Amino acid sequence: MFLPFRLSPWRENRLPLHLYSIGSHVQQYQTRPHGYPAWQIFFTIEGSGSFSLSNQRQCSLQKNQLLIIPEGQNHEYKPIGNEDWLLAYVGFTGDLAQSFVYDCQLPLNKPITIVRTTALFNQIEQLWNSSGHPTANQLSIISVKLYEFLVTLLDKLQETEPKENVTDSHNIDKALQKAIHYMNNHYTEKISIANIANVVGYSPQHFQKLFKNSYGTTPHTYLQRIRMQQAKLWLEEDTTVPIKEIAWRLGMEPNYFNRIFKEYEQITPKQYRQQLK
Repeated sequence: MFLPFRLSPWRENRLPLHLYSIGSHVQQYQTRPHGYPAWQIFFTIEGSGSFSLSNQRQCSLQKNQLLIIPEGQNHEYKPIGNEDWLLAYVGFTGDLAQSFVYDCQLPLNKPITIVRTTALFNQIEQLWNSSGHPTANQLSIISVKLYEFLVTLLDKLQETEPKENVTDSHNIDKALQKAIHYMNNHYTEKISIANIANVVGYSPQHFQKLFKNSYGTTPHTYLQRIRMQQAKLWLEEDTTVPIKEIAWRLGMEPNYFNRIFKEYEQITPKQYRQQLK
């Protein structure tokens, strides 16, 4: 299944779930020191490859295995051995993306073996065929197909999930997913890392260490990233809303908001809005 890389024009339609990129080809070495601007799902169709993740953990991705990498997490990957590494990938984003991943407890940064892959590959091919030059109407259809694909993926993961006692590692994963879900629901409030740590039942120091080990960034940086993504949406949606109003919505003092926004985007909120015009 060779499907040349496609980048979907998802910004043309404000849907809660967007297809960002899709394709499958013989994969060569790739590095993303600043991560990717979408959640990524990788499938090995033939051959094998290795991933180096942000927490310096390495893993291999063999035939019929998948790997999910969070948006913005730095990583690199390359083929193993002399055999061609045929890799399929789906990138997705949108307001629903994070909540779907964490509410459904999709496993992150760990290879998962899929027993029956035909249905998933067929859906990837359908998504690719639909994403050539879609109209606004077709973007809505693609969003629905993408949701169906993720639900099918969830069903496949539940089929292969081992029936064993819950391990400490699993408990940590659930706690961190709960923390991110909490940040996504409360980013407009003046929450502290101590608040979040208390929600998941860890001390602030231990929570920050676990979070950094798993996601390669601090909880504070992750929270700020969520706020800046939301700020960009508000800046784009209504250009009449004062920038200081957007800062207050995010629970941030306007001058501090301007400084943090510039750190992330390299331009001020005002300049960002001017670019849209």
